[in-house]
Amino acid sequence: MKFSKLIISFSLSMSIILYPLTAYSDCNFKTDITPGPNKTFVYSEACHQKVGSLVQDDQVKAQQVTDLNKAITLKDLALQASDKRATDWMNTSATLEKRVQEVDKLESTNKVLYFGLGVLTTFLAGYAAAKLVGK
Repeated sequence: MKFSKLIISFSLSMSIILYPLTAYSDCNFKTDITPGPNKTFVYSEACHQKVGSLVQDDQVKAQQVTDLNKAITLKDLALQASDKRATDWMNTSATLEKRVQEVDKLESTNKVLYFGLGVLTTFLAGYAAAKLVGK
């Protein structure tokens, strides 16, 4: 995640450094740039268009870097949300497993209890029948 931001920053800085070199290589400073009034300069049409396209390219690259940074941020947020969902699922799964084990334990306890109550009921029914017959 930090490595990708480093690569984007490096790419941006290299593009900022190399773009003016393209304009300089296309412009002849002796003939294409002439002094103008009030300490200004007049560029030839080809040099002016090259500088204009470089400025537009720079704006496009800056927007691309901004969009890539947003995409990286969204990716990081998605990974965090995914990790949280996985952690929540594991916690819920562990809780449900404990509850299932408790239900199984209670079920086996209930079986023993029902058997004991059945034996006790049978014994009491026999005892009551014997008392009735013995009267």
